[in-house]
Amino acid sequence: MGFQVEYTFGEVEDVKLTPQKGAGIRLKYYFQNNNRNRFVRNRFMPYTEVSWNLLNYIFDGKKEYGFEPLQNFSNHNVQGLLGVNFRLFDHFYLDYALRGMYYSKNDRLLLANRVGLQYHFGERRKFAPKTEPIKILDPVNQNKADKLNLFDFRYFLKRTTVQTRYSFIFDSGETGEYFYYKQNSLSLALITSISSDIYFGLMYQPIWTKVGTQDPQQYFMAGPFLQYDVIRNPNKERFFVEFGFFKGNLCTCGETTPYKKENLSYIPIGVGYEKRINHTNFYWGLSAQVYRILTDASEMPGTYAHPTVSITYKLSDDL
Repeated sequence: MGFQVEYTFGEVEDVKLTPQKGAGIRLKYYFQNNNRNRFVRNRFMPYTEVSWNLLNYIFDGKKEYGFEPLQNFSNHNVQGLLGVNFRLFDHFYLDYALRGMYYSKNDRLLLANRVGLQYHFGERRKFAPKTEPIKILDPVNQNKADKLNLFDFRYFLKRTTVQTRYSFIFDSGETGEYFYYKQNSLSLALITSISSDIYFGLMYQPIWTKVGTQDPQQYFMAGPFLQYDVIRNPNKERFFVEFGFFKGNLCTCGETTPYKKENLSYIPIGVGYEKRINHTNFYWGLSAQVYRILTDASEMPGTYAHPTVSITYKLSDDL
């Protein structure tokens, strides 16, 4: 738990911008990294973080320079993050996170990346030496003793999960209405492990949007993806990164609201966390994805991002 302050200043064409200030509190939780790969275990520190801040500005794409200063600290800001620290040297880390930010003053929900450098004072973290391999309970490796053939249906059942993800995004736009723009998505994925740490999956994701009083519109994305477990502990939880290649028809290519364009390609990148629900085959999860939209040279490249909550069902207890 900690306290944070923010002070941002700048200059555009010899015009000094009004400083952006903020202060608040944050709570960070580091996941235990028991990855069997020594390099991953020593270098990567995945975490989740929530924070509450008071700001003297609001972000607004319609304003000059993209923000509007306020007379006082009247804008409440709540953030949720999923991120990872990468150890460069002792106590010194590169930080990357996907974050969702809610601003109370204008009812805006924004998604963004964060990149920075961190120094950890008084760090007492223990690292695995090269000469002392650490033995970690690995249920997936234990399953290899079953010696099932790759094309045996029982092999497929032992390593397959079914997952559904839900996401809801809203924006007040220029009207001040709470749900001027809203978007829902509900995806279905079939995922199977191809090694102790790597998973391959196929996903179909329908997306519904509504702008003001206009009729709802429906879009879709679908394609293959890979997941890599940065953390997978014996108590049935995991922290993973994922990427893939999708096709679909949702375009956020420089326009105010999304529109339909057939045969688009996407490169999705995301992070996520899953934990078992008691002793059942069900798991709950949180994740965030950023989709880079590949367009032709005549259009501005677009990015689509959203946080999701998920429920996963594993077909076998062996995983």
